[in-house]
Amino acid sequence: MGLVVGKFQLSKKPTCQDIITLLVELSFNKGDSQMEKEKKEVKHKQSLIIPITAILIAIIIGGSIFATQYYKQKSYEKQQQIKLEAEDKAKKDEATIESQQKRSLQRCLSQATEDYWAYMETNGTKKANDVIWADDKYWDYANKVKQDTIDNCNERYRNKSFQMWD
Repeated sequence: MGLVVGKFQLSKKPTCQDIITLLVELSFNKGDSQMEKEKKEVKHKQSLIIPITAILIAIIIGGSIFATQYYKQKSYEKQQQIKLEAEDKAKKDEATIESQQKRSLQRCLSQATEDYWAYMETNGTKKANDVIWADDKYWDYANKVKQDTIDNCNERYRNKSFQMWD
């Protein structure tokens, strides 16, 4: 019966040449299987590189898109807030201007009425119960001046958003 090593079978009396051949074959076979094992590991690692790279790229792109959308939304919200604040300020300014115009118009109309009665008291005669008597020409002139003053007030201070009639 001979000696069996791996796939090699040696006779009872192996020669030096048989032993050297056996050792060389064993070392090559061991090396080949080790190399094949390493090649398999490399192939396995290479086969994982593409999916891992794809996953990483997807995460990076997804994160970039998310960040872009997030900051775009924040920017849009900020612009909307600025726009609303500007509109509110414009409305307040407009209300202030309108209020000032109303007061100015009211003062102007009051002054026209005061000037009217002052003119009539000067050119007429005051009777009992504060009744003023005067010729029609004074009344007509006072009414014309008052109406011209009212028209001038309306032209200067009237705002389309409100109507104030005397």
